[in-house]
Amino acid sequence: MSLSTADRIIQMQHIITGRRGEMLDALKQLVDMESPSDHIQGVNRVGCFLMERFSGLGFQTRTIPQAAYGDHIRAEFDQPGKPRILFYGHMDTVFPLGSGWPFAIDAGRAYGPGVSDMKSGLLSLVFAFQALAATGTLPVSARVLFNSDEEIGSPTSMPLIPDLIRDVDYGCVLEPAEPDGTVLIRRKGIGKFLLTVTGRAAHAGQQPELGINANRELAYLVLDAEDLADPAKGTTVNAGRIEGGTAAYIISDWARAIVDVRVWDKPEQARIEKALADLKGSNRVAGTSIDVSGSFHRPPMVPLPKTEDLTGALQTAAALCGQSIQFGGGGAASDGNNLVAAGIPTIDGMGPIGGRAHSRDEYLEIESFFDRTLLLAAFLTVIGSQSP
Repeated sequence: MSLSTADRIIQMQHIITGRRGEMLDALKQLVDMESPSDHIQGVNRVGCFLMERFSGLGFQTRTIPQAAYGDHIRAEFDQPGKPRILFYGHMDTVFPLGSGWPFAIDAGRAYGPGVSDMKSGLLSLVFAFQALAATGTLPVSARVLFNSDEEIGSPTSMPLIPDLIRDVDYGCVLEPAEPDGTVLIRRKGIGKFLLTVTGRAAHAGQQPELGINANRELAYLVLDAEDLADPAKGTTVNAGRIEGGTAAYIISDWARAIVDVRVWDKPEQARIEKALADLKGSNRVAGTSIDVSGSFHRPPMVPLPKTEDLTGALQTAAALCGQSIQFGGGGAASDGNNLVAAGIPTIDGMGPIGGRAHSRDEYLEIESFFDRTLLLAAFLTVIGSQSP
């Protein structure tokens, strides 16, 4: 006799509680496998670790070989008549090889490179599937993609999306929840733009009148670009890198700035794109030439009509687990942006709770590692009862 959803969740809770030590040991192993995006061997070690566990659960697994980065990992489990969910995560981290920062636990938090972003999320999926397998059949059809290059913009994994989303009903991204536990149904779109100015060099003391100052023109452009920000709409514009010229005694003949733009929706994206393009003809320093290049490489992640299926199932699961859940948005992007752009209703931030990502203070709330693993398993049980 099959268990009721509530009884199955109770059993899974007992299983996860009994595996706490095993889960922390696995997390330590994974965090201590350094896997910066440019370290192929390290990323591949993480991939082998995960593939072994998915194979043990009956998934069909394979690598998608890469030349410049580690191999992507794909796993598949077909459950006819059940919703098909694409689970997405990344194995790479932002921390350089040899950071000398091992896994550690202190006062209820775990620390280490990638501990929350996002190795604990990858393991939550593994242990959620194990708890489901121990209490019955997998309640959904599952397709998994763990990529090796998300932290540098997913250059080789993004082209895989059209094939990955075939027959997929929903997307689930294992990025960490926000520090307050919020699960994400919105993320800002991200644009990266290069402002380039060409002027003419001259001796700054002897013949300054012969020069055309590219630095001065760029100063105007940076102010213009940053003035496009709209705090009321959540639009930010940041000239994060500025450079130009060769020496103090030379009128600068070149200057450039790299600008980061983040927006919540498509209308703001369109406004920013047009306004930055219009800067090409806005010369204030006579004789300079201006070029603007770049684009939005992560479109805004927004709720789609069937996103409510996911949020409703997660709310039901949270109630059955005795947990509370809230939904919101985040200023950082993920592969979830690209899944939504491809038309897949997606829920993000489904990993455990953590914070201070991309810094040596990155942490994981350890209790959330266990709680969110149970919640993920319960969520799949609930969503699996729906028609695909």
